[in-house]
Amino acid sequence: MGKSLIKITALTKEARRGLTSLERDQFPFALAKTLTQVAEMAVKGVQAKTRQEFNLHSAFIPKGISRTRASKQDVKSTGVGTTVVFTKPIISGWMPIHEEGGIRTAHGGSGKDKGKYMTVPATDLLKRSYRTGTGRVRKQYRPDTLLAGYKGQRNTSMTGGVVRATRGGRKGKPFIIRGKGSNTPMIVRRKGPRRYPLELLYIFSRKSKYKPQWNFERTVDEIVDLRFEMRLRHNLRLAVQSAK
Repeated sequence: MGKSLIKITALTKEARRGLTSLERDQFPFALAKTLTQVAEMAVKGVQAKTRQEFNLHSAFIPKGISRTRASKQDVKSTGVGTTVVFTKPIISGWMPIHEEGGIRTAHGGSGKDKGKYMTVPATDLLKRSYRTGTGRVRKQYRPDTLLAGYKGQRNTSMTGGVVRATRGGRKGKPFIIRGKGSNTPMIVRRKGPRRYPLELLYIFSRKSKYKPQWNFERTVDEIVDLRFEMRLRHNLRLAVQSAK
């Protein structure tokens, strides 16, 4: 799923039934205005839902949700008014998978480990403000920065794969271990001078599964159903009053 895109459309023939002559004249303007307003309400609704469903530390993702404006001329020429609620390209490459769910597989890298692993932020990292306002991972939290100077780094490829993970590290210094049973490589660091507990920062994964949790489309549909008819009547009444 490359991007989330929902169209809000109104057919004027159905909506115009029972209108007076003056109301029909003002209808294209009222419909275009209503569609744009309801789309803006939907954007705000999806932004609120996004903040509710995800542990966000900035407005970067909500700002990546936008809408188009409906055109009065389109209503007049085609008999249909349309606006779109969509994700901007800056978040369209990775957010829409949270809408329908799915699996991402590792890609990139070079040499024999090409596409072998990808790094997935783990629980302890998600508790931190590890991304900037533009959505990038802060430099101090990038895997290659965390492992700079790590004694086992010569056995680790940060371009897509892990060849062999070795134990090491001291208090506050990240290193790589493998999970018991799963043998999954993980970037961790000690929380104190003792061997345990460990802070889990990244998990190396060949595949990452995402559940459908965003409810982008459902949120838009609910707002349209709740707001459209009442808002159209309001805008049409105002348009008629201003035209008298």
